[in-house]
Amino acid sequence: LIWLALAAIAVGVLTMAFDLSLPMQVIDFVFLSLIIAFSAKRFLRDKPIVRKDLQDRVTHLLVDEFQDTDPLQAEILLLRTPA
Repeated sequence: LIWLALAAIAVGVLTMAFDLSLPMQVIDFVFLSLIIAFSAKRFLRDKPIVRKDLQDRVTHLLVDEFQDTDPLQAEILLLRTPA
C-alpha cells in the first residue's frame, strides 16, 4: 500500500517537472533530480507512517562519497534514520 502511494507521488512529481519545463522546452538531469529530491524530502517529512515503514524495512544504508552529498540529500538521509 505504501509503495503504491510512492508510485502515485512519483507520477505527480514527474508530471510537475514536465509541466514546469515545458514552457522553457528544456529538462535536464539536475532539474529533474532537484524536483525528485525535494518531493522525496517533503514526502518523508510530512508522512510519518511512510517514514516509519521505510525505517523498519531498511535497517542499514551505505552512502558512498557522503562528502559529495548536498544539503537536500543529507536531509533526506536524516529523515530516513530513526529519531
